Order: sequence, then C-alpha cells, then structure tokens
Amino acid sequence: MILSELLMIIVGCLLLITVSILLVLYLKKKDVKPTPQGSNPASVSGKETSPGGGSGPGGGSSPGGGSQGAVSEFVSKFPPGIKNSLLILNSTNDEMKAFLSPDLAFYSPKKDGITKPENNQDYLDYWNKCEAQFAIYSPNNGDWNSNPGVKNYYQTLGAGQCWVITLPTDDQGNPVTCNGYTDSGSGDKCTGITIWVENKNQREYDDKQIYRIPNTSIIEANFVPGNDQYVNYDFSAVDGINFTAHIFCGKNNSSSSPDAIKKCEGVSYDTCPRKVGIDAGTDASFVNCYAPKHYKSKNLTCTEALDNDCYGCGEKQGGNTLKAKCQCHKVWDPSTGDAAASEWRQYLKDCKTYVWAYDEQFLTDPSIDCDTGNITFSTNPSSLQVVPNEPGINLYIDILSVFGQKK
Repeated sequence: MILSELLMIIVGCLLLITVSILLVLYLKKKDVKPTPQGSNPASVSGKETSPGGGSGPGGGSSPGGGSQGAVSEFVSKFPPGIKNSLLILNSTNDEMKAFLSPDLAFYSPKKDGITKPENNQDYLDYWNKCEAQFAIYSPNNGDWNSNPGVKNYYQTLGAGQCWVITLPTDDQGNPVTCNGYTDSGSGDKCTGITIWVENKNQREYDDKQIYRIPNTSIIEANFVPGNDQYVNYDFSAVDGINFTAHIFCGKNNSSSSPDAIKKCEGVSYDTCPRKVGIDAGTDASFVNCYAPKHYKSKNLTCTEALDNDCYGCGEKQGGNTLKAKCQCHKVWDPSTGDAAASEWRQYLKDCKTYVWAYDEQFLTDPSIDCDTGNITFSTNPSSLQVVPNEPGINLYIDILSVFGQKK
C-alpha cells in the first residue's frame, strides 16, 4: 500500500515537471517574432551589421549612414539598373557637351581587322560599327525616360540628362575598353578611353572635322579584359582644368568606403592662376584654366629634362632616367616645389587629380640628393585609382560644373 502510494506520487511529480517544461517552451515560442524576408537578422545582442560585417569595405554601417550610405546616395543620382557601362551625368544647370577620345571606340577583345580612323568618314564608320550601346536618359518627375543614342564620340546633354554607354564584354562577362586595332606604341588593343566635357559654346573642329582633346581636364579609364584584371581610372589636370566632377567605379549596390568616390571640386575659373594660354584667340568661347606646363619655361634645376619642356619634365634622349625623375619630382613636390608648381597644387587642393604628368608617385624623401642619394618613391593615393574588373561594374561620372556655363 505504502509502495503504491509512493509510486503514484513520483509519477505525479514527473507529469507536473513535464507539463511545466512544455508550458515554458510554448511561451518562449510565442515571443519569437519572425524575421521579414530580405531583412538583416539582428544578432542576439541587438547589434545589426551591414552585409559582410565588420568596418572595412563591404562592412561598416548600414544604408542611410556611413560608407555604404554615402556610395548608395551617390549612385542613386543615376538611372537605376545599369550594368557594364560608362554613365556621364550633367548635374549642372546648363547644357554641356560630353566627349570620348575619337580614335578609341569600343570593341570586344576578340575583334580584329579594324582600321584606325584617319579622316572624317573613317571616324563615322569606326564608331558606327563599334560594339557598345548608347542611350540618353532624361529625368521625368523622379523617374527616367530613355532614348537610344547615336553611336558617336560626342553628345550634347541638357541639365539633368545622363549619357549611358554600355560596353562590350570579354568571355568572363567583364566590361572592356578595347579599341579594335593594335596601338603601334604599346602593342595593345585595349588601351582605354579618355572623357572630357565642355560648355555648350565651346570647341571647333580640327582640319579633319574631328573634335580633339583640348588642353584641359580629362578623365581616363581602362577596363582591362581577362581573369583577375582591373579597372584603372583617374582625373587629370596635367594640361589644365575646365570642369569639376565626382567619380565612382563599382556596382550599383556597392558598399564601398566614401573615399571610393573620387572628388574634384573647389576650383573655378575666377580663382584660376592663369586664364590665358595656348588656345586663346583661336576659340573665344574656350574657357579653361591652364597648367604651368603651358606657360612656364623650363625649370633650370631639371638638367635632365628636354630643353623645350614646359614643366612636363620630359626626359632627354639618352639621359639619366632616375635622376630626371628625381629632379622633376622635386620641382613638383609640395615641400620643395617652385612657385608656379606650388601655386597650381594649391589651386587644386580640393581636387583629387593628377596635378602633373607623373603625379602617381612622390619622392619618399623630398630632400634627397638626386646625384648621390638612394632615390625611392611612394604611391600617391589621390591620383590613379584601381579596382577589380567584374561583371556588372560601372564608371559613374557626375559633372558638377563646367567653366563658361551659366551658374
């Protein structure tokens, strides 16, 4: 009797414990809220991380703030859904003209047998046969209207319009800037592209009825084909400057650092050190700020430079290459440069650009003796930019101002 009562008590206790455990599990399950599809599941600590996590590229803060927010906001100014393209946006209040180097159209790496254009008809045919696709996007009440563009190396853009050039791709699906013929100097047929803009009243044809790059600012880009290749691009004020821009190379959902947006700003025609230059008198509408190489005679400390070189520091044939490079860098270095170079660099202090021809490097020790010292160079992060080439990548160019336009 006593044993049976004891067994009943034990069984009752076990049932009570089991019911209690089931009740606790049930209540806990009711308190768990499902994560909406597509949202970022927060960690138990309550800290949310952006895709990739961490604080470096691919991480940092979520959209709306920090690195990814800055890039997302920049890319959102452009037409959405674009891939493998050059996008040139006119963010000024006036009409402008955008140009691509006329002898560098776009063909796939496998394309052979293209003749480098030599006259006006050649250029028309060269561009008409190129393998890129062209379109003009116009803003429309928060949306975009798209119209096919003419296959050409120049385009007039109204305020707010965007010129989109979708590039051919290689076997891996990477966009490429190959030109259809082999360059006689480099032996390469994928040499890149040069981009520049001018105000609506500017420019004249040359004697072949072709627009040529003036002595002004340019954007250079090369989308190199093949596995594990790259896109290199830069803003250059080596010859002068006549427009400002923000530039980014990446995908439209990039989470790159804000520093990935290359910014050239803070310059104007009014504050230009030298407004008159080699183009004055040939085109009255040409509004440009000229670099010292166009108005300064040779710096006498550059003994290894060409006699007629004007601050570009071209090397004498048979000269001492390393010594020449050292001498030229001293002329242009912020701590040792002469007045003209320092003035030009100061004018461009808010513009991440090539200030002079070899600005991708600087002397590790500017006080080095170019004759006897151990000459070494360091990389200048403000000049050439390099990112991996991959399917879907774009080059976004936002033109902020053009000298000679209405403000």
